[in-house]
Amino acid sequence: MGKPLGPVRVTYGALPFLQPGTVTRTIVMCNQKGGVGKRTTITNLAGTLAAYGQPMHVRRRRLPRLTPREPVN
Repeated sequence: MGKPLGPVRVTYGALPFLQPGTVTRTIVMCNQKGGVGKRTTITNLAGTLAAYGQPMHVRRRRLPRLTPREPVN
């Protein structure tokens, strides 16, 4: 048996949009709850893509709430 592939190699092989000639992609990470790892996930993804020479631009946005908060008792 061959050597197992490392996690970066498996990730890179599973991202077909990284192939030459494909269009730019926008990836959105959102969750209404804080502390679930959104920023960590985006940072790791950006680092992995940058390691393979892919141009990256990461923007952080806070979206307005669509409904008012309910009072907490």
